[in-house]
Amino acid sequence: MSPSLWWNDESLLAEKPVGYNADKSIYIAVGKEGEVMERTALELFNKLEKNKEENTKLYYEFLEDKTHGDALHIAVYHAFEKLFDSGEE
Repeated sequence: MSPSLWWNDESLLAEKPVGYNADKSIYIAVGKEGEVMERTALELFNKLEKNKEENTKLYYEFLEDKTHGDALHIAVYHAFEKLFDSGEE
């Protein structure tokens, strides 16, 4: 949530994703936190989406009504809903 990808001149975005064999679920979220935070979070999602393994579940959410101070709480809740969805209603 709200990844600090701006750090070190956005060098983390230049890294090649590492392959893995186990099932993975990845949830990326960012609130209304400014152009750099919003852009880099979406760039991370797009990069992972392009390189993800077949058994990887990947989620992205832009919390347009949240800021850095309150995005974490709702993002954690949404992440648990998505990552642990049993499919039951």
